[in-house]
Amino acid sequence: NDVNVEQGQTFDITFSSNNFEDIVSYQLGMAFDMESISFEGSFKSDHEELAGTAIGETEAELGRLRASWFSLDGDGLTVDADEKLFTLRFKALTNINNILDHFDFSNKTIHTEAHNVTLQKLDVTLNIDEQITSTENEFYAQYTLGQNTPNPFTEVTQIEFTLPQSMYAELTITNTLGERVKTIAQQFNQGLNVVTVRQSELGNGVFRYTITAGDSSITKSMISLK
Repeated sequence: NDVNVEQGQTFDITFSSNNFEDIVSYQLGMAFDMESISFEGSFKSDHEELAGTAIGETEAELGRLRASWFSLDGDGLTVDADEKLFTLRFKALTNINNILDHFDFSNKTIHTEAHNVTLQKLDVTLNIDEQITSTENEFYAQYTLGQNTPNPFTEVTQIEFTLPQSMYAELTITNTLGERVKTIAQQFNQGLNVVTVRQSELGNGVFRYTITAGDSSITKSMISLK
């Protein structure tokens, strides 16, 4: 959406496609202005097959992100124009008149392209959608996942997240192979929730932690050191 944001405001950019037809794979390189916005995390798609979209965050501090998806069975996938592919969350570091002036696709770290079942190479372009509901804005504004602190950590770290209401949610931690190493699934409180994780539970390495509540998920990365 082509919207203005004020300094300190958190906002989401949701990606969809009006011609996602018989697609077997796509990948995107994305660049954003680090002086104007900071990356806060990502939401997975509600669609079962698109939920496996990988968001590369390792160069987020350099103003670069990546996204990639491919069909696990090799068959082409077709989805409606209102289907969410994935969502990125940012925070405004200054007043911004148009967020899309500070965000664009980039081929510097990965070629931005898609392929269909006939192996035709397709271009990917960024367009503005004026439609969004106030209900969605209200929900996502109260649904957040913070960066674990400290990070990296050697003994214990804390993960904070907020929920728009008291509800059942699941916090999962996976390793670089996508294997679950810890899961906490329970009824959490409305507002702020804090979960403590010990290094002895995970081992060493880079891990991704995801909070899933209802049909939405947010994922971030953390580093555990011995």
